[in-house]
Amino acid sequence: MATPLLKTSYGDRVSQTGYQSISQDNVTTKNGVVNATLILLTICVISGIGVVWTGMNISPSIASTLGMVGAVGVLVSTLVLLFSPSLRQNSKAVGIIMAILQGMMLGGFTFFVGTFQYRGADGWNLVGQALMGTTALFLIALLLYRTGAVRVSSTFTKVVVFGAAGFGALYAINLGITLVTGSNPLMSQGPIPIIVGVVAILLGTMSLIQDFDTIDKMVEAGTEKSYTWMLATALLSSLVWLYMEILRVRHLLSQ
Repeated sequence: MATPLLKTSYGDRVSQTGYQSISQDNVTTKNGVVNATLILLTICVISGIGVVWTGMNISPSIASTLGMVGAVGVLVSTLVLLFSPSLRQNSKAVGIIMAILQGMMLGGFTFFVGTFQYRGADGWNLVGQALMGTTALFLIALLLYRTGAVRVSSTFTKVVVFGAAGFGALYAINLGITLVTGSNPLMSQGPIPIIVGVVAILLGTMSLIQDFDTIDKMVEAGTEKSYTWMLATALLSSLVWLYMEILRVRHLLSQ
């Protein structure tokens, strides 16, 4: 669900044609985005490991609660970012908070799947498969974008943006049902949750390609350096989304 976080107006992009001028040391660079993404990814992983450790050594219920708090926090933070341009422009602290919340969310879900009993399968094996699948899809998305095999057109962007918004609404509704009834429709048995997951994985991969394109365009346009962390946050969000959906589908298929 990253792409909506990258919404920018023409004025956000500092062009090289004289409409706006800034010093070369105050522009967004690819290295800057990569470094920021690695920092946020590290924070996210540490947060997730902390929740898993809590579940295994202190209390599974606390780990579950932390995961739920993270999920609610991610949804609320995303909504705040969508309607607050000022936060998108000055977003280092927001990115760090988002990384912590996303880590709590995936940590809670990872603990649940890892300790779940499957028929002839260890839950932690599914976690490993989800990590490998996320890495593979990231590399495939990057390859497709760099080779030009997939071009980001206006139609492509609309599909990703509206699809991500739709899934955001679906997740919010599903979370509400879960909190109220204790039943999680997207984790129930049957073909519909699996189909939803497969579509989400496809859309998440498309979102990564959209992220790559947006980063390239904003770097080429000389966008202010303050957007570096927002770009990194969006890229991390796509990765977390992919991992969560891959792990969810593997969980459903293994029951």
